[in-house]
Amino acid sequence: MNVFIDANVLIAVINKEYPAFDSCSRVLSLTADKRFKFFVSTLSLGICWYFAEKKSGRKVANEKIQLIMKHLSISDCGKKEAMAAIAEKRADDFEDAMQVNSARSSSCSSIITLNEKDFYFANMEVIRPQDFLYKYA
Repeated sequence: MNVFIDANVLIAVINKEYPAFDSCSRVLSLTADKRFKFFVSTLSLGICWYFAEKKSGRKVANEKIQLIMKHLSISDCGKKEAMAAIAEKRADDFEDAMQVNSARSSSCSSIITLNEKDFYFANMEVIRPQDFLYKYA
């Protein structure tokens, strides 16, 4: 099962943001589980680096992003996804539309996010970390 991880899930883990940290870190602990292949977009990596650098500095931010890249697959988030995001008439937020199209480019069936309402237009399962754990883990 291909699963897309939204930036807010990663940020909750790399910056130890409670109460979300617990369920988000448990989801990321499933990266060794062969039932799942987790994806993150390059756009999410940039967002995560920004928040990690603000909290912990450049060196730690770089280390955290490298760790994410070691354990998660990177989905496409380029011109094709940007053009599809622009064409997405139901989406109110360009960044969210980019994320959905990045998930689609990797054939993801689910998006794990802390903000389900952001992806109302996704036409795929949008699920909170704790609900993903309950349903699949």
